[in-house]
Amino acid sequence: MKTIQVESVYKLSEPAFLAMPESALLEEVADRFAHEPYVRAIFLIDSRKRFTGMLRRIDLLKWIYLQLFGKTAGQKASTGEVLRLTFAQKAKDLARGDSTSMGVKPSDTLQTAMNQMIAYGEA
Repeated sequence: MKTIQVESVYKLSEPAFLAMPESALLEEVADRFAHEPYVRAIFLIDSRKRFTGMLRRIDLLKWIYLQLFGKTAGQKASTGEVLRLTFAQKAKDLARGDSTSMGVKPSDTLQTAMNQMIAYGEA
């Protein structure tokens, strides 16, 4: 089987991701998701344009639900999760991962990238 590197995939098309500052207010993130209905997550970047984590649509929806109805949706949430959602104001407050745990290098193989996506439940 042919080994494909991540950098080869970068060259196939225009970037197919959204990025926002990690300091963006959650209301701004909600607006961005509303205009991009098929996007499941937004990459967060710092002031140097470096990846700092990602914010999933589902995590934002949980935050919105708590804001609207004063309770968590569906399953019971841990105290830590309720507090995290209650006090979140910026994108980074709901972020998952970082460049160390979720990043891949251009020299990594697609298999490595897919393994990482599966490990973090993003595939």
